[in-house]
Amino acid sequence: MADAVRQVPGRIHVVLVGTCPPDARPGLAAAIGDGTLVDLDAATDADLRSVNAALVWDFRWTGLAELLARAPQLSWVQAASAGVDHLREALVGRPDIVLTNAAGVYERPMAEYVLGLILAHAKGLSATYAAQRDRAWRYRETALVAGSTLVVVGAGRIGTAVAALAAAVGMDVLGVRRTPAMPPPKPFSSIVGIDALVPTIAQADYVVVTTPATTSTAGLLDSAALRAMKPSAYLINVGRAAVVDTGALVEALISGTIAGAALDVVEDEPLPPGSPLWVVPNLLISPHMSADAHGWATRVVEQFARNVALRAAGRALESRVDPARGY
Repeated sequence: MADAVRQVPGRIHVVLVGTCPPDARPGLAAAIGDGTLVDLDAATDADLRSVNAALVWDFRWTGLAELLARAPQLSWVQAASAGVDHLREALVGRPDIVLTNAAGVYERPMAEYVLGLILAHAKGLSATYAAQRDRAWRYRETALVAGSTLVVVGAGRIGTAVAALAAAVGMDVLGVRRTPAMPPPKPFSSIVGIDALVPTIAQADYVVVTTPATTSTAGLLDSAALRAMKPSAYLINVGRAAVVDTGALVEALISGTIAGAALDVVEDEPLPPGSPLWVVPNLLISPHMSADAHGWATRVVEQFARNVALRAAGRALESRVDPARGY
């Protein structure tokens, strides 16, 4: 086992990749004790020859292969994000290096954000804001969320957290993941495999994408999948942009194939001001913020500190990720 060989007691020497929030640095310093901490941008070759761990704050960073070439003792990579698609390719075939992510940090914030989007759509809050802006008293009825059907594409930890809040407000929740589950774990009414995606989302009033980006999920929600959805259905993507075919989604929104969509992730981030996505009808765009509730950086550091302690004890680290699978 790689853990038994590489995760041994001793000082930890950490390289930080990306901008570490200032309020997180004291906790990092406390976590590593008499170890060292260096920012990648300021690290010398001598610094990198001694580092044995990397904490990657930047979820868009794709320089891990280069870092590995300069840091021969690197044995552990911790992502400050739940997704690891920016790291996994460099680690496929490297069982000597442990990859961990921030599982457990973002599930509840993302679930609350998704529920907020569902309620905002059902209650027509955008129309309420528009009416107030126009100083117009526009009475209307709104939709009930209770009794509607939610399909969660990616029934992992984040998807399960979304399902729990949705079930709490009376929604019937169906899950889609790599393999089906019989019987399904609560709060799901059913969990089917990816091969049953289309007939499952055909039942949905809301579809939420929480799956990571892998070779099997790229373009998973394509034009055929979108055409299978109800004209009244609403799509939310808080997973990875590559899972939804953006061109097909734009076409579905313009043609009225589906009622609307909310994207917290897009292929080109940050989205340029000139992007046509800003003006697509019935599309809500947010700047990749669904996971970032107040205190998120502190929670990442707390998890990192737990793993530092486990490493010092020669034990397996928590929230390990299989680079081949991406989760």
